[in-house]
Amino acid sequence: MPRGPSRAAYDKKCAMCHGKNGVALKMGEGSKNLNDPEWQNSANLAEVIKIVADGKDKMTAAEIKASSAYALTLK
Repeated sequence: MPRGPSRAAYDKKCAMCHGKNGVALKMGEGSKNLNDPEWQNSANLAEVIKIVADGKDKMTAAEIKASSAYALTLK
C-alpha cells in the first residue's frame, strides 16, 4: 500500500487527464493545472483527497492519498 507521495499512483490513475507534469490534457479540460503556483499555494492534502475521492470510485483509499500527495509536489 503506497504511503506519502506516489508518482506511480498518480501516473496510473491521474496523468491521463491531468498530465504527467500536472498540465491538464484535453481529457481533463477545465481542470486546474496542478503545477500552477497559485493552486499549489492554496491547495492542501485534505482538500485534494476529498476532491479525488468524490470523483474516483475505482481508486483505493491508499491510491487516493498517495496520488493526491504527489499532485501537491508538481512544480
